[in-house]
Amino acid sequence: MKRLLAFLLALTMSLGLAASFASADDEVVDIHFLLVAGNDEMPGWQGIVDAFNEDHTDIHVTLEQLPGGWAEYIQKLTTLIAAGSPPDVGRMGVAYMAQFASKGQLADLTELVEQDLDMSNYYENAFEQIKIDGKIYGIPIGIYTMIMFYNKDMFDAAGIEYPSMNWDSTWTLDEFVEIAKQLTSGEGLEKNYGFYANFDPERAVPFIYGMDADYLTADHKTSTINDAAIVSYYNLMQEMIYSLGIAPTAAQAETMSSTQMFMAGRLAMLGDGQWQMPSLNTEDDYNYGAAPIPGGRTNNFIDQYVIFEGSTKKEAAWEVVKSFIDEKAENIMVDNSLGGIPINKNVAQDRIEDLFDPLPMDEKLMMLESVDYSKSLPFTANWAELMDVVNVYTDLISLNEMSAQEALDAAAEEMDTMLK
Repeated sequence: MKRLLAFLLALTMSLGLAASFASADDEVVDIHFLLVAGNDEMPGWQGIVDAFNEDHTDIHVTLEQLPGGWAEYIQKLTTLIAAGSPPDVGRMGVAYMAQFASKGQLADLTELVEQDLDMSNYYENAFEQIKIDGKIYGIPIGIYTMIMFYNKDMFDAAGIEYPSMNWDSTWTLDEFVEIAKQLTSGEGLEKNYGFYANFDPERAVPFIYGMDADYLTADHKTSTINDAAIVSYYNLMQEMIYSLGIAPTAAQAETMSSTQMFMAGRLAMLGDGQWQMPSLNTEDDYNYGAAPIPGGRTNNFIDQYVIFEGSTKKEAAWEVVKSFIDEKAENIMVDNSLGGIPINKNVAQDRIEDLFDPLPMDEKLMMLESVDYSKSLPFTANWAELMDVVNVYTDLISLNEMSAQEALDAAAEEMDTMLK
């Protein structure tokens, strides 16, 4: 009996030792992926992570959702980085990229992109748009652009032809204003408006780009927000409300949002991002379409996958990020309506019928083509602070308390001080 027990003990130890060697040889690297996302987005994100984990035995991704919005997420990231325990991979809004890159908190991915990615498979324009000082610190998750939603029922009732889907020969700003006039009707609480005049610089910018203007010089060191073209845009928005009466006032927009007004048939046209479509699709009793922004240019918002400089597992983290933009992951994004236009061109083109429902094919193709006519905002490390200043003055324009010239001259002066 003693010999049997000794044999069993030796066998158990031998198996245990073999197991320990096996685990050492096949050690799994755990990658912490932190993101901010709504609960309705999580099945898609989890699907991408699960697909990666199923295909890899040496790397395992642990997904953590942070409740709340971007402000809470950025605060959490800042705290984790300061504590020396950042996640390995994260989702980063484009507006925050320069802020984190300027502090050396994001890994430089430029060489990895050049070595490992065949750019012919992707919308290269999107990669160019997100460069910071010529370097790539993030990989695009997807591409959102801004377009013009319009109520086809209201156009039909007024006998107005739908706008062209051709970005190179679409409606002019003057034509757009005339159409907005024709689509305005009624009085008081029952009044229907042609357009929602947006004074937020990040929402006004597609019109600005169509006028060949921008908010900063190319080196991001001087404000150009009081450029004559930009002043003319804000003058026009002010006139649409207070002189022409074809756009609701800020007070009216407080009682019913622009999206709600559009869905209720109270607003004929709404300039906004493709991210609005899930909300627009919740109502069935109206028929809407999408068209290029008047002027034929638009802007983009490109959230990115980033690898944090403080991660000790950058090599494995890069394998994760690469896989998140392959065709398998991008198809999961489309299946779950995540990310806007897929960064992978093959997926975008192959799945066009599944994108942007319920729009017809010509409007879906217009959405894809918008990428080539889009440009990123001139984000800086202190972009949020700059916009806080600008919004004070654009709000005064929207309330008709300052002229566009006076307000934007004051904004430019303050911005120049902050950009030094």
